[in-house]
Amino acid sequence: MDHVLPPVFIAIAALCLSFGLYAIWQSLRGLFEARATPARVAARSEREKLVEQKGSLLRALKELRFEHELGKISDQDFEALDARYRAQAKKVLRALDAQLGDFRRQAASLIEAELREAGADGSSNEALRVPASGVEEVADAVAARDSACPACGVKNDADAVFCKKCGQRVAPDTTSSGDAPGGKA
Repeated sequence: MDHVLPPVFIAIAALCLSFGLYAIWQSLRGLFEARATPARVAARSEREKLVEQKGSLLRALKELRFEHELGKISDQDFEALDARYRAQAKKVLRALDAQLGDFRRQAASLIEAELREAGADGSSNEALRVPASGVEEVADAVAARDSACPACGVKNDADAVFCKKCGQRVAPDTTSSGDAPGGKA
């Protein structure tokens, strides 16, 4: 028995030492990576936090709807919680969109440069001109639209196409009868 104990203790000590060295290595590696690009890590972590928050809000909305359908939550509580979660989700989505503003401006300038270059051969590209604030104009128009349902009067979200209570269309139909899929011209 005496000849078995020392190798067992040596194996346990080696295992503990290897776990300790691995933990030290992981902490130092994280420290060096964060030190290399602190602005990038901070920006990435802010975006990751927003994306994670968006996911949790969407899951909460889905779970809330499920519990309401089961009858565990009253209509009044459901509407209050649904409105609160949706307002938080809109703030998060706007914050995510705001982070993309620089990229949108860069994309618009690249598109305009390509269009100017394509127009150098004499063809006119005035009809293809990209507005600098096109995204913001569309967002303002959607937000300004009255979203009360004409049938039941329930106030819907600004971007709603159908009423959340009765299902009637609250947004104008943008497709003509010939453009609708399956429609007859």
